[in-house]
This record gives sequence, structure tokens and C-alpha cells, in this order.
Amino acid sequence: MKAIYEKLVTTRHADVLERKAIGGSLDRARIIEALEECLVKYTSLPIGFELNDGAVQYSGFVFFRGPKATYRIKEFQESSYLRYKMVSDVSFSDFTSAANYYIAHEFRLGIDGIPFRQG
Repeated sequence: MKAIYEKLVTTRHADVLERKAIGGSLDRARIIEALEECLVKYTSLPIGFELNDGAVQYSGFVFFRGPKATYRIKEFQESSYLRYKMVSDVSFSDFTSAANYYIAHEFRLGIDGIPFRQG
């Protein structure tokens, strides 16, 4: 199940068999664990996010792992055709707060049509 959740937070997609394994809703604690594992492997989510000569080619929230257990979440929006700008930059000193913020903003409706469990 751990691998399924890690794939879900990195690709934001679940196939039919993965959906059956997950059930009808996502476990928030497992998403947080998957985010933490992925940020150990990669320095940002989505994977491969990078600035191209200072330009951003992405619209949405980016979760960064910084030095000494610091985390940043930056939001980018399209400002005009194929031009993106950063509209927010929030820093966190603990992972759980950062993960909850990221989930609330980037995955507020669930992931790939799969909602979070209530309660």
C-alpha cells in the first residue's frame, strides 16, 4: 500500500487495481507518510520541478525540502500565456504542518478523483 500512495503523490494518478486497493477514499495519514518519503528521495514535489533560466513552467503548489528540516511551499499561477509567476511562498519548520498545508491546497478535492476519508 505504501508504494501505491507514493506513486499517487508523485504521479497524481491511480490505475484501476490501485483504486481497488485504496478503496473508496484516501487515508490522510498515509498521504502524509508518502509525502515525507518522497521528499527524502526528491527535493521537491512535483518531481523534477525546476526553474528554467529563472522561469517557471508550472501552475500549482510546489513542496520543497530545505536544509535543516525546513520546508517551503510555493504557489505559481499563469499570469499570461505560458508565463507563470509565484504568488505565495510559505515556510515551515516542521514537516506535519507543511504537509497539511500542501494537502489542503494542492489536494483539497482529493487526488485523481479519489476523495479523502472524512473524520
